[in-house]
Amino acid sequence: MENKLENEIGSAKWNELGPQLAKDCIIIVSSQLSLSEVASQIAEDNTETVQGWIAEGVISKPSEEDIQRWGKENPKFMCIIVKPFLLAQLPS
Repeated sequence: MENKLENEIGSAKWNELGPQLAKDCIIIVSSQLSLSEVASQIAEDNTETVQGWIAEGVISKPSEEDIQRWGKENPKFMCIIVKPFLLAQLPS
C-alpha cells in the first residue's frame, strides 16, 4: 500500500489548504518520517503506531503559531489525502 500511496503525493502551498484547515483535518508530518509510510499506517488503521508518533510529536495538528507563520510565508508542502485527513509535510 505504501508504494501505491507514494504515487498519490502532490504538493500545495499553505494558503491553498484553507478548506482543509477550516475543517481541522490537516495533520503535519515531521521530515523524520516518510509521508507515504504515515499515510499507509493511517489508511490501515494502525492505531498503535500512529499513537506512538503522536506521543513522540512527529505527527500533529498545526499549532496556532505554525498557522500564523505559514500564512505569512506560504511554504510549499508535500501532501496526500487519507480521508478524512490531509497529511502535509515540509520538504527537507
